[in-house]
Amino acid sequence: MNGVAPGLFETLHDILWESILLDLAKFCDPIRVGPGKPLSLALLSSLVPAGKVSELGGAVSEMQAKTAFARDWRNRHIAHWDYELAADSAAKPLAFASRHAAQEAFSAIVRVLEAIDMHFTGSSLDFDGDTAEPRHLINELRLIQKLRDERQARLLDGTATMDDMDWKKWH
Repeated sequence: MNGVAPGLFETLHDILWESILLDLAKFCDPIRVGPGKPLSLALLSSLVPAGKVSELGGAVSEMQAKTAFARDWRNRHIAHWDYELAADSAAKPLAFASRHAAQEAFSAIVRVLEAIDMHFTGSSLDFDGDTAEPRHLINELRLIQKLRDERQARLLDGTATMDDMDWKKWH
């Protein structure tokens, strides 16, 4: 393919790679970004009371460490062009990024998501290598948040079910 249209495929490769890095970085956004509240694992893990899921704290720390390279690329190259990086050859280079690093980061994200899911549902999502893709994980995050929102609405309007009242299931 590169022999036929090298410019096209290099551009396509760069676009897909940057999309992967952006997805990795979005998972690890803080609970608040400006006036917004992004759907991130930091937000979802904050819904789990401290100490309820013993492995959650370590999993979140590992996720933050494994995705640091993606946040560096997003903050200094993809979403914003860092002046020092562009103008100063002695500037700190972008963090090393590779397919292996991205796979390690996705695995760390899966461990956090499974710990959160275990808390709320009592079972694991059982991600494997074929399904642990960013879009799949984002859909699962949206589903978890939707279930919590629906429960909250039922509690507020007086139509709560017995499952909604199960403290251990939701906290």
